[in-house]
Amino acid sequence: APLPGTNSAEYKLWRRRYWMLLGAGAVCVAIATIFNVYLYELPIVGIIFLVFAYVLIISAFVVDFKKVKPITKAAQRSAASSANKSPKQLKHEQEAAQRAAALEAARKAAKESKRTWLPFAKKAAEKDGASSAEPAPEPASAETDATATKTDATKPTTKPTAPEPTPEPTAAEPAQAAQPATLS
Repeated sequence: APLPGTNSAEYKLWRRRYWMLLGAGAVCVAIATIFNVYLYELPIVGIIFLVFAYVLIISAFVVDFKKVKPITKAAQRSAASSANKSPKQLKHEQEAAQRAAALEAARKAAKESKRTWLPFAKKAAEKDGASSAEPAPEPASAETDATATKTDATKPTTKPTAPEPTPEPTAAEPAQAAQPATLS
């Protein structure tokens, strides 16, 4: 039976990369062998493929030891620790983990909303597909809500209108506009 926690997307991603690197290394070893045995007039190509094979196989083991093993060990530790706990303790731990995840998400959202006024943050947001025309939402608090309702009540509800522009004189009117008005 697979370990609980080895079904995560991160584990599957790194495990897939491990097998891809190992398989590509094996293919490079086969190609190097073909070049060295059957096409011996091109020994440099066989040596190049052998070097690629070593690099790929060593990379696969690095991925296994640096990424896959820690995930597996963490899953084993959590499985061993949860075996000794009551269902009530497991439920409380799960709720605490959910609260911590929610707090972390809220913290990241608040941090991101504070950073959107910076020029480089706007460029990063545009790269992520977010629109820079929309202002970042400000974090709501009880103080800002109370002051917003007080200031809204004191403001007039009508908007001031701009003065209407004077009409341009037409072709017949310039002569009349050029003559000074006489008093009679």
